[in-house]
Amino acid sequence: MELMFGIYTRSGNYLSPYRRGKNNRHIAFFRYADDFIILAPSREILENYVVPKIKAFLDGMGLDLNRGKTRIVNVTSGFEFLGFKFQRYLRKDGSIKELNFTPSRARLDRFLETTKEFIKCHWNSDVKDIIRGLNAKIVGFCNYFKWSKANRSFAYLSHRLWEQLRNWARKRHPTRGKKWFIARYWSSIGNNNWAFTWEGVTLIEPYTRYDKDWYKRPKLRIHTSPYDPSMKEYWSKRNKRPRNVIRPALPRSFRGSMAT
Repeated sequence: MELMFGIYTRSGNYLSPYRRGKNNRHIAFFRYADDFIILAPSREILENYVVPKIKAFLDGMGLDLNRGKTRIVNVTSGFEFLGFKFQRYLRKDGSIKELNFTPSRARLDRFLETTKEFIKCHWNSDVKDIIRGLNAKIVGFCNYFKWSKANRSFAYLSHRLWEQLRNWARKRHPTRGKKWFIARYWSSIGNNNWAFTWEGVTLIEPYTRYDKDWYKRPKLRIHTSPYDPSMKEYWSKRNKRPRNVIRPALPRSFRGSMAT
């Protein structure tokens, strides 16, 4: 599908959108499986050139665009794709600032519902197992979103997790006061003054753990494929996990309840 918009020269070299000619100039195509986004300089180009071309391509395979999901919007209004919200922000003088992509609020709220339900279902379990179970969820969520501009989202996530665990502590120790259970479960570890810990097992702090180096991830070479034998070395290096990815052990008692 990408080939329809002139991404290659005759010699097979990749062309960035601003170097393409005619109607393909400044058209950017991003696809994941059967979901895709197309960026174009104007609405007219999308309606009169891009959409008819996409429909003709899909017609040849007996497919059609999903009318409920297909929209044409201005990037300054923002749109959501695969759990991320993409939006271009403007400065006060009206000039363009930058295009940011962050975790969508709906995805954040959905994740917090899973952690809330998890704590509720295991409120009387061993505290270390509760921490390990939450860590497994936090790692999965943050490893997906950490390469976006998620600093504010992770700060919000950290605060909401603190609230959920505070409510858990109140339920677990109904006869104790706030100062007692804060001193019992929260302590200062490194740069984190509110680390939830119990007998050497500490809850991962999304804000302090993941809010760094998101911009250092190398760009993907979109004209390559992991199934191309000649690119085996490139994909082997790329698939090596970053050092700051943490994979805590999941307690056996929770393995059947971690699917989301």
